[in-house]
Amino acid sequence: MKNTLAEDSDDDEEFEEIERYRTKYSMSMIDNLNNIKKFGIREFVRKEKARWACPKCGGVVCVHRSACSKCGNKVELVFP
Repeated sequence: MKNTLAEDSDDDEEFEEIERYRTKYSMSMIDNLNNIKKFGIREFVRKEKARWACPKCGGVVCVHRSACSKCGNKVELVFP
């Protein structure tokens, strides 16, 4: 149970940080953890490899730069 307004404020700031990450990078760490729990780590990794593969060369797309780390192709990130 919450004891202070400061604790409520801290929770609000954490939620805002999670939502900002989701909006900016088209991903949610919490959703990732829920998907691992639901589907298992192997299925999660298989899906993530496909999701973050560059459509141009097959390299890995960097979530922070929205670009392929191999060929530099810019990729529009879409939250599933």
